[in-house]
Amino acid sequence: VFNKGKGDDKIEKGIAFPTCINVNQTVCHYSPTLDDTHPPLAVGDVVKIDLGCHVDGFCAVVAHTLVIQDDMSAEVAQTPESNVVAAASACQEAVTRCIRPCAKNTDITAIIEKIAMAFDVTPVEGVLSHELRRYIIDGSNVIA
Repeated sequence: VFNKGKGDDKIEKGIAFPTCINVNQTVCHYSPTLDDTHPPLAVGDVVKIDLGCHVDGFCAVVAHTLVIQDDMSAEVAQTPESNVVAAASACQEAVTRCIRPCAKNTDITAIIEKIAMAFDVTPVEGVLSHELRRYIIDGSNVIA
């Protein structure tokens, strides 16, 4: 728990990244507005919700992906859409264990490709991972 502090001791915190709701082939950074004309979500849509917050300028960005179903409490049926979500989860787990000093992008990419093949899905190309710094969410160092 952070002390609210007073005056110069006050710890700044709040939104670091807009809440984005990305549907189907929209990979990231879509923030709907009140007058958005997109149709409502439908059964089978793949939805990724991501947002970020910061404490004292150091941000954390999180996301969750799900497949819209008639009964959201039911177990997800195995479909191409659910395979995408399961593959993304497996990739996140595997890559998190492999990122360390001197790790090579090509090794990480090979892991992602192997998992994608196992789930019969195709990874998205051209997505970048940016270095995070204090008050900077898209740093100049990038993993492509």
